[in-house]
Amino acid sequence: MQYEPKLFLQKLKLYFSTLFARSMPKAVFGVPDLQPNQFLCSNIKLEQAELYTPDPTYFIHLVTLKDTKFVDDLFEQFALLKQGIVLLYTDKFLSGINKNEGELNDIKLFNRGHLVFVSSIKNRVAVEYECGEIISSYQANRYFDIFNSGAINHNTSSSVTLKERIAVEDKLTILNLGQLFNDFSGEYTCALLNNQSTIAVDDFLKNAKVDNYTHMVLAVREKDAARLNIWFSCPVIEVISTQPAVVWFPKQTKSPIVI
Repeated sequence: MQYEPKLFLQKLKLYFSTLFARSMPKAVFGVPDLQPNQFLCSNIKLEQAELYTPDPTYFIHLVTLKDTKFVDDLFEQFALLKQGIVLLYTDKFLSGINKNEGELNDIKLFNRGHLVFVSSIKNRVAVEYECGEIISSYQANRYFDIFNSGAINHNTSSSVTLKERIAVEDKLTILNLGQLFNDFSGEYTCALLNNQSTIAVDDFLKNAKVDNYTHMVLAVREKDAARLNIWFSCPVIEVISTQPAVVWFPKQTKSPIVI
């Protein structure tokens, strides 16, 4: 391990819990077309991905871990995340870890057929907690297809720094694309759900202890509609956030059009 156990566990909670304030409890590792340090993070259940119907409540994010020491430690401690294709229930995974009363090496991640368990020490006895599934490449690719259906070409999209050009109302971030971008005329009023449409920026930055970051909204035209992605990047992580079923039309007021 390159990080001390306590620091490693802090980083584990940072990337699997704090990043989206526990609102994206599914993480897909081993997607065939992604790199080992990349995974998909979503609120979409496996059966919803397999029988995908566009739904405005679905969010899916491509997460790239730039902290190479953490990535090495992650795969050393939990080799299954690199060796298999895993749908990890991050909330249950971290719950099992939080209940550990032993050392870091006492925590193991393993599979029993198609189910994934994390075991830890409780009252001096090893206890197992179900925390995921072994899935097929087809199932992993279904998640990636959903992500790609909402992803836009960043080289041809318009972009603006998010933190400087927003209006926040309770749990929503309100954007007027007509005011932000020269190539969007009209009242494109869009609403982003904080901690779902994008990461939990304030909590993540506080716990990650990083000051240098980029947080941008990317927009592209699809006929008369606008499709948005949110891009966050800092020295330790990069996240591309999508809401695949939603595009925005002029004169919309906080109500998306589902496609």
